[in-house]
Amino acid sequence: MNKPLKARIAELRHLHQNPYAFIEYLDELDEPTSAPMELADAHGARLSASRKVLEDPYAYLDGDGGFSAGIAEATAATRSSDAGSKGAHAAPANNQKRRYNDAEIEAKAIALQRRLWRERDRLWEGAPPTNPIEVLDIRKALHLVGYDLVFESGLGNDPRTHIEVAGLIDRDAKVVKASLQFVEPAYQRFTLAHELGHAVLHPDAGGIHRDRPLDGMTRSREPGEREADRFATFFLMPEKLLRECFVQRFGTECFVLTDDTAFALSRTTSDAVQKKNPTMRHLARTLAAAETYNSRSFKSLAARFGVSVGAMAIRLDELDLLKA
Repeated sequence: MNKPLKARIAELRHLHQNPYAFIEYLDELDEPTSAPMELADAHGARLSASRKVLEDPYAYLDGDGGFSAGIAEATAATRSSDAGSKGAHAAPANNQKRRYNDAEIEAKAIALQRRLWRERDRLWEGAPPTNPIEVLDIRKALHLVGYDLVFESGLGNDPRTHIEVAGLIDRDAKVVKASLQFVEPAYQRFTLAHELGHAVLHPDAGGIHRDRPLDGMTRSREPGEREADRFATFFLMPEKLLRECFVQRFGTECFVLTDDTAFALSRTTSDAVQKKNPTMRHLARTLAAAETYNSRSFKSLAARFGVSVGAMAIRLDELDLLKA
């Protein structure tokens, strides 16, 4: 006798190590006609095969636990593998490099963060951090994805741009290198998180890739660089942890400038604060760098997460943590 659909989906989720797999079929259980089991099985088989082809167990999963691509894309990716020669890495159906949207990138960053947390006893050799923010260690994260981290006195200039190199990833040697010429912690940390993004998102690109110093404020037009930047943002400033720290500091889930909040922030009026912060980005920078609020002292959000004030301001803005 066939198992109920919910029980079968539970088994498939365990098999794929994905608690959100086939969520659309559970939604259909409340409809007059449920999805046939054959459809769920076929969907699961094609999805599983495609994920093996892409060597990515999180392919097609978005940040909300749904799927960012339909089963047609999964089938196309699988068929492109079958059509290719043996031993060759499969490419997406349109023969272009695999591209990711923000939800997919964030899902991969979250998956790596959770793995760091689960394996912290082993990674920190019996003395693991107890705060989730401290678990966001780039060296440990690189180790989990098979890369070593090496610091060198200098990495020379990029032959294409002639700009001094701050970090590079050698995918063939499985090494990420950081230049000690750039000692600013925020630049170094974001640059290395950017290289971590390349390691996670673009493992088959091959060769050596060099990057200038990055702090999270610049936006690249090149898709792969933009993706690595977004991964660094999601990895270094996870939404859930950042929201919690924001509430702890400012006592609200969304900062609104009033006379009361202005006084708590800088012992002055809202007009005076607004004059110093004419745009929302200016106010976001002020909050990102703030070390006191309502007579309480604390480490600023930028310092707590080890990023630049500018990068933190952008993140606060995009998460709608402040309003005019």
